[in-house]
Amino acid sequence: MKKTLIFCFVFISIFCSAVDALYAQVSKGEFDFYVLALSWQPAFCETKAEKHLPECECQNEKSFSSKNFTLHGLWPSVESDASHDYSYCGVSSSLVALDKKHKWEELPSDFISKSTLSELLEYMPGARSDLFKHEWYKHGVCTGMSGDDYFLLMLQLVKEFAKSKSNMFIASNVGKSIAKKTLYKRFESEFGKGSASALQLVCTKVNGVQLLTEIRINLKKNLSLSSKLKDVLDFTKPSKDNCPAEFKIDRFGIGNYNN
Repeated sequence: MKKTLIFCFVFISIFCSAVDALYAQVSKGEFDFYVLALSWQPAFCETKAEKHLPECECQNEKSFSSKNFTLHGLWPSVESDASHDYSYCGVSSSLVALDKKHKWEELPSDFISKSTLSELLEYMPGARSDLFKHEWYKHGVCTGMSGDDYFLLMLQLVKEFAKSKSNMFIASNVGKSIAKKTLYKRFESEFGKGSASALQLVCTKVNGVQLLTEIRINLKKNLSLSSKLKDVLDFTKPSKDNCPAEFKIDRFGIGNYNN
């Protein structure tokens, strides 16, 4: 019995060390482009209605998140990596395990200042459920940036998109169905010919209704706090979306997508 316990202990120690070494080998900065993931919060909350998430419970009609795309994440990505497996650069196996079990409240938050986190709560509603910790340990650590610089860059990008004609077009069609080709044309008219290839639409069916839940925008690797979206769009890595020819823009409030 004693020998068995010793063997198990040694095996677990070796296994954990091997896992730590595996994540340590994923090097920071060795990626090809970024994906900026922006969520349409009313639709996201429809898909999570049974969970009563704090970011959905506190949303109201005057919230930034009820009429603008909000932050999901900024993901360093490599070529042909649709699953965004480039992640957890140098992160210990214990923290990876917590993250993958969605025990985000147990992850340390000393990588971000209180002032940045305070601002993040408005533009990343999921921060109330500790989404910012997940985004940092899975993606942010791989950028080579500090925690504050990573989130300040994300904040800059989401604020700029909120002022775009594309965001305003979607906001003006809340509660209505729009054609996918119309949205792509609007995006190209604003950001230039061919720019639609940098845009991916993500839809989710809720009770038979196709809702736009997220957009993902491919960006060049050389981002900085002075970057402008139009200058850093990456047209060279087109990705497929899963939206039908028409889909609905959900309005604030659970169950309002049929109104």
